[in-house]
Order: sequence, then structure tokens, then C-alpha cells
Amino acid sequence: MRPAALVAVLLLVSAGCGAVGGHAAGPDRFARCAARPDDCNAGARRAGGTFVVALRAAPPNFNVASADGAVSEATTIMNSLLPGAFTAQPDGSLVRNPDLLASATVTGTAPQTVVYQIAPAATWDDGTPVTADDFSYAWKTRNGRDCPACAAVSTAGYEQIASVAAGDGGRTVTVTFREPYPDWQSLFDALYPAHVEGAGLDLSTRDGLRAAFDRQYGQPRWSGGPYRISGYDRDRQVDLVPNPRWYGADKPSLDRITYRFLPDQARMLAALQARQINAFTASPSQDLTDVLHGLAGSGVQYEVAAGPVWERLDLNVRSAALADPLLRQAIFTAVDVDEIITQAVRGYFPAARRLYSHNLMAGAPGYQEVVRQVAPEQGSGDADAARKILTQAGYAIAGGRLAHNGVPVPELRLRFTGGNDTRQASGRLIHRQLARIGLGVRLDPTGDLAAALAGYDYDLALFGWVSGPGLGTPREMWAADGGGNHTGWGDPDSDALLKQVARELDPQRRTDELNRQDAILTQAAVVLPLYQRPGLLALSGNYVNVRDNLAAGLSYNTQQWGLAGPTPLTPSAP
Repeated sequence: MRPAALVAVLLLVSAGCGAVGGHAAGPDRFARCAARPDDCNAGARRAGGTFVVALRAAPPNFNVASADGAVSEATTIMNSLLPGAFTAQPDGSLVRNPDLLASATVTGTAPQTVVYQIAPAATWDDGTPVTADDFSYAWKTRNGRDCPACAAVSTAGYEQIASVAAGDGGRTVTVTFREPYPDWQSLFDALYPAHVEGAGLDLSTRDGLRAAFDRQYGQPRWSGGPYRISGYDRDRQVDLVPNPRWYGADKPSLDRITYRFLPDQARMLAALQARQINAFTASPSQDLTDVLHGLAGSGVQYEVAAGPVWERLDLNVRSAALADPLLRQAIFTAVDVDEIITQAVRGYFPAARRLYSHNLMAGAPGYQEVVRQVAPEQGSGDADAARKILTQAGYAIAGGRLAHNGVPVPELRLRFTGGNDTRQASGRLIHRQLARIGLGVRLDPTGDLAAALAGYDYDLALFGWVSGPGLGTPREMWAADGGGNHTGWGDPDSDALLKQVARELDPQRRTDELNRQDAILTQAAVVLPLYQRPGLLALSGNYVNVRDNLAAGLSYNTQQWGLAGPTPLTPSAP
């Protein structure tokens, strides 16, 4: 029920609808998703049933507001427990959560003021109402000032709040900003119960806030959502059952939701076919979609769809060789994005198209093909043009190896998540493309790409990035001190534009500023956008209202999941 946190962007969740295959009851079950997400996989529910979803691992902890807990496994589980002010939809838009909030209104702009009216029925499962205290607690643990030791996933927006005030017995929350924050709807996405986490602590002190924040890491014994955790085995699974005090309009119909930990795709496929699990999300590949298509007769269906996420090739500016912008320009000129899309993606996702912006998705208001306008050679695969750049910069190819002033350029490591067939295929193509200009590239997959990026343990990196519902996230990605910027690059003019974007309330001026910043980034040849990337949802069993959602996670609407048809499906024993 919460927008995806920035740290989760390296992990797959998908949105929308696209090519569909392997559905015995007709090929269009998901076909309405893109235009009308509420119709996607929709149908009447009946009481009963268990729904089993495969996750690759147990969550590292249950604190999704923390930098080390905001990963897809934790988010998927906690979506069913944590109330949030706005919910990210499959198309990436944010919609007010009517179960929690009766209204959320901007009442002033100088200073910017937002008033939240909490719905009268909104309560925690111990009967305690959700109040302004929960909003204030979230703000103080995530703004970087009141609790510097709280390792918040992001302070964006929260650090710009001057005060969070209570009214109407705590049911009205007035948030006043020190600086304008246009993406205010992305805030308060994961509320923890202040009265539980702060029990016996002084939340007016840094020590009290830190102790309460640390409690969020543990398994919650409470819920403010449609389900609550009933059992947890870190080596096997976590079980959720309906929250009997759930106040929302949609009442859960399933008896149980189980998240089972299966570390590899082969085990997920086998479990899906045996009906030991009912769903998983994955990064699609030709091999995977071929296997799923072959399982159509066993009641398996799947969806490959693009959502608000894009595939990118990053260069580490801190790498000795890649500190030279001319070498980076030559690399991006030699990389052939169309060849990557054609050979590695289009076979299972025919709608794949190249992306030419670092900040906006194709079709979004203000989208411009900045890369094509500013540096049309980037991504062209023009080896001759790349060699010309290198020659003018003092590089030469001798014995098939690129050297600068007689010193060979070292072999470059290309990092990506291991087990991802599409990135493996893309990496092979990049290896071949860069060999044409005398560069050696070694494919170096990893089980923890986030750590590799954060530690600058790479030369080149392939991964996907979620374009969040707000337009302020580029500051996290591209600013010299941005928490999501692991390229080592920064530029003062870019930083100034990004700072302005983060507080600009006029949407037209914001997109203009984003495109101007994009031009600076493009010229620096640090990140090459590839394509709007697809995700995959595989589903087995007669269930309704199960929709992948890249922006918030598969579990954003678990209160609507349910069993359809005359006979409940009972998964076989693993």
C-alpha cells in the first residue's frame, strides 16, 4: 500500500499490461490493465482459500523506512500491514488512500501547507486510532534532523517539513513546509504505530526516536492494514491472516497469504507447476517465457509488461580509466542500443522501444528525446565515430587493445544481477560492441548489485530503475550528494537545477528544468538510458485481482485478492 522506496529499485516488480501468453481461459485476461487497471484480472471473490507467493529471500528486516530494510521482500510483506497516505497505482500515479484519509488538501503555498483528515474508522489492530502522532513519528524518524542516527531510506520531503501539528483530537494533521515540496503526495507512505514502537520511550528526544526506529526492524505484532503476520520462519516462509479490526471498505476474503522463500527461478517454476505456489514476479527472458508458455495446459498464465521502470547502463566515474569523459563518450557511441533491444528483449517483448530521457518516461508530460537531441551518437553503435573520438583524445589501438599514450586501458568489469538472462545477453552484446574499439569487457555478475553500486565496485553496470510518481527523485539519482547516485559524477549546474526541481510547484517549469538537467547529464556520458523495461507476473490458480505493480509492489491491494470459481485450490505440500 506504499510507493516503492528508492532502495528497492534494483529489484523486479512490474506494472501495467502488455503481451500475454499461456492462459488457457483466453489470452486477454490481463489485456485491460493498461487502460483500466481496476479491470485487470478482476472478478467476484468468495470467502476462503490460501494464496502463496514466492519471494527470493526472507526480508532482511521489517523496517521499510530504513535504508537496509526497504527492499522488495520487506515491502511486499509489509504492504499488507502499513497504512499509507497515498497508494501508487500500476501506471505510476498516486491516489489518496480513502481507507486511511478522508481528505488531503493543500491549503496554502506560502508556506506550503497540507492538511490531512484521517478517516474516522482508521485504527491499529489493538483498537488505538491512527492519529497525528503516527505522522509526527514518521516525520521525525525520517527527516535526518530529529534522529540523525535513524538510517532512513530517504529524507527527501521530510527534511523540508517545518512542523507536523495535530488537531481535532489528533484526527487532523497539518503539515507545514519550510521549503515547497511538490511531491508531497509521496510522503507518509508507511506509517508505523507510534504508541507501540515508542512505548516507554521519550519520542521528543533523539535517543527515544532511535530506540523506537530500531524496534521497527523486528517482526511486527501489530497491523494497521488488511492482514497481520501470524507466523514467520526465516528459513521457509511468512504467513499472513486477515486483520479482524481492518477498517477498510474492501474486506479480505482469503484465509491466508503465504510468502514462501525460494532463492532461484528454477525452484519457483517447479513450485508453480506443482501448485505449491500461486504467483511470482521475475525479470522476463526468452527462456522463461518459453517455459511458461509451455505450462499453459496446467493452468499457468503469465504477463510481460512495461511499467514505470527503465533499463540503464552506468559508468563509474571513479574508475581510473572512466574518469576521462572522452573515453566515456566513445563507449556510449560504440554501444548499440537497438541491437541490444532486438536481440535480447524484443523476442519476448515486441513493444520494447528505446528511451531517450534520464528523467521522464516516454509519453509523460514534458518528455523530450534529450539524448537524441543533445548527443545522437550515444547508443548508435557507430564504432567508426567512437574510434574518431578516441584518436582525437590521444588513444590508439595496438594489437587489438586500446591504449592511451602507450598505456593500455585496463579490462572493464560489467556488473549485473546474477541469474538475469536478459542482462547476461545484453552484457555479451556490449562485450562484443566495445571490442570493436579495442576495449576488453569482463562480465561479472553479482548476487548483491546494490552493494556493488554503493561501494563503487564496478566499471560498467546494467540494471533497472523505477521512475517514481513524483518528479523530485532525480535529485536522489543525479545530485553529487544524491543517495541514489553511485556513478561518482556531479556537476554544480546540474545540482542547482535539481535543487530547484525539488521545490518547484509549477509542473511546466519543473519538466523544463528536468530536461535542461538531462542535457548536462547526457553530455557528461555517465548513464545511457536503454529502454522502458518489462517485468513478468506468473500466476497459477483461479484467483482474481492479482496485479503486478512496479510502483508499489505486487501486494499493494491484497485486501482485494480472492478466490474465484466453484472449487478452492489447495496447494500441494512442498
